[in-house]
Order: sequence, then C-alpha cells, then structure tokens
Amino acid sequence: MFYNYNYNDLCTVDAESYQSCEDSGYSYYSNYMAWGDPGVGKIIVVMFFAGVVYWIILAIIESISSKMSASGRTAEGPSKTDTEPDVVAEADRVMRTNSDLVIARNLVKVYRKGLGKTQYAVNGLSFGIPKGEC
Repeated sequence: MFYNYNYNDLCTVDAESYQSCEDSGYSYYSNYMAWGDPGVGKIIVVMFFAGVVYWIILAIIESISSKMSASGRTAEGPSKTDTEPDVVAEADRVMRTNSDLVIARNLVKVYRKGLGKTQYAVNGLSFGIPKGEC
C-alpha cells in the first residue's frame, strides 16, 4: 500500500514520468478503495460484516445474561421473625398506603460473585416518606 502511494505520486507527475514508470514495469492503482490488491475495499467490507456479526453475538449474550440475572430478582420482603418490630410496622404501613410522596416496596440489590453465587446488599427493604416529613 505504501509503495502504491509512492508510485502513484512518482508516476503521475507528467507524461515523461508516466512513460518511465511504464518502461520500468512499475504499476500502481489510483483507487485505494479497489477490490483487488493493493486496494482496501475487500478488507473494509469484511471488517464491516465481521462487526455486524460480532454485534449480533454480543446482543445475544447480553439478552441471555439479563434473562439469567432477572430470574432471581423476586424478593419476598423481610422476614418478620428476624426483623425489629418498627421495621415490620413500617413495611406493613407502606404495603397498605398509597398516600406517601415517596414509596419504595421490597427493594433488592444483589451483587453477583460468579456463577450461582450472590450477595444481597439489600433484601426486601420497604419505606415511605409522607408529605412534609423531609
């Protein structure tokens, strides 16, 4: 490709240099996007289709991954036997009311630690913020 560029510059200066290149057997392509060698047209087309194929593979992997992680997102709320009474009372109040300005019901935050291993940072957190409280 580099030599083609140099030959193109050298051989297209004038008619005498063109004839000299012809006599010496130098050949060059003026179209760098040519399909054949030394053009890059074929390479660009292959790279485009490879990019499309890789993007489709990535989309499939991401959709499978998101389905696998979404399957374990069901939270059952806090266990009433392990939780303090005021937390249980707030969770029950939030489940019954719709009058609070901010309502969060059964929030769950899960960190994945590899295949099949999960760590719950928050599991079943419920709270409400009534108007004028903050």
